[in-house]
Amino acid sequence: MVAHPRWQHRIEEIIRSRHYTWIAEGLGGDEVSVALQQILSDAMHVAHHAGLDWDNIYQAAQQQFEQEELEAVAHSVRVEADITPVD
Repeated sequence: MVAHPRWQHRIEEIIRSRHYTWIAEGLGGDEVSVALQQILSDAMHVAHHAGLDWDNIYQAAQQQFEQEELEAVAHSVRVEADITPVD
């Protein structure tokens, strides 16, 4: 995202356009790594313009990610335990 005098409006437009809906398939045909780089860059611009500390946001996001991964593994284990083979 290029620095933009109406950056907040631009971010709202992007979110409303569902530009980020299919991250796993990339954005606009870009590779997933490029798409994620663009998304993170946009988020960094938002944090900067809002006067937020990116490192704090990143650390909180990392903690959230780790918690969600643990929950996903726990859920997967519970689901597997509930599966009873049918003869």
